[in-house]
Amino acid sequence: MERRCEKGIGLTSQAVGSVTRVRYRERQVLRAADLQAEQDYLITARRRHNIGHHGWGIVTGLRIATQAAGLVVEPGMAVDGYGRELIVDTPIKLPNNVFDALRSDSLDVWLFYDLTEFSVTHPGRSACGPQQFTRRRELSRLRLSP
Repeated sequence: MERRCEKGIGLTSQAVGSVTRVRYRERQVLRAADLQAEQDYLITARRRHNIGHHGWGIVTGLRIATQAAGLVVEPGMAVDGYGRELIVDTPIKLPNNVFDALRSDSLDVWLFYDLTEFSVTHPGRSACGPQQFTRRRELSRLRLSP
């Protein structure tokens, strides 16, 4: 059986989008930029997986429940439309007057992603000046609307 080679236009991944990954070697001096690139790659890969293979929405938990203290959002996890994890690790109590405050008898409860920067202090070292944070914390914020 004879195989025929079809002619066409080949596009490399560079032409339609690419993903950059750090390539390490023995005795390489690592810079902060190398470690940041590695973190960026891993975070992006995880988010691509979350949204590409699973879709957005509630993964587990996040039920609104009635407890002795009132209404609470129970712990759980969701993925937003960008593949970012929204994690609630402790129950979130809704204000007792939330329905009156929003002048509604029904509420939409939203979780949204927030990123805050902060620094961890180390003895003998200090991060001074703007943009000198040493950590980023991913948070899930709750928003209530009528």
